[in-house]
Amino acid sequence: MEKIIAILDYFKSFGFVGILILLILWSIYWFIKEKIYYIPDISGKWEMILIYNKTKYNPYKDMEVKYTMFINQDNNHVTIKGEKYFEKLKDNTAKEYKGDEKTFSEYDGYIKRTFMNHKLILNIKEHGKERIIAGQLQLKITSPSSLLEGTFDRQDANSSGKVILKKLNGLSYNWKNF
Repeated sequence: MEKIIAILDYFKSFGFVGILILLILWSIYWFIKEKIYYIPDISGKWEMILIYNKTKYNPYKDMEVKYTMFINQDNNHVTIKGEKYFEKLKDNTAKEYKGDEKTFSEYDGYIKRTFMNHKLILNIKEHGKERIIAGQLQLKITSPSSLLEGTFDRQDANSSGKVILKKLNGLSYNWKNF
């Protein structure tokens, strides 16, 4: 607090011009902090769509898989819990998962802040029927952040492709106490 008072006194010694300079510097600081290096709030309920482009297992090629996700954010740290509820193969054969058929997944990651380009980096841990599947997602955060797009890489059949996250509603969830 004493440092702040000393800074204010320094600028006051220049009179009106000093106060004006102080206000301009504060405005520039605020603009940079809030508009350029901000951390967007992505907490809430989302739908994630994976579109498999490359895979070693041919039936996965062009497959589309959908998940319901609940994102919790603490500053730039992000945790997600979700479950797979839909799958459509290249031949348009579709399967909706219900009850015990759904697979549970956990994601842990962070928002990487750069000059006006933010990325969401997530590590995947999906509890499949026969094994745990690992991987990574990288999504670009745009403004407004209700639609995120990027890429994924997963262990299952050495797969990769496009990932899309769509915000489903404005609710926020906080799992710190779970």
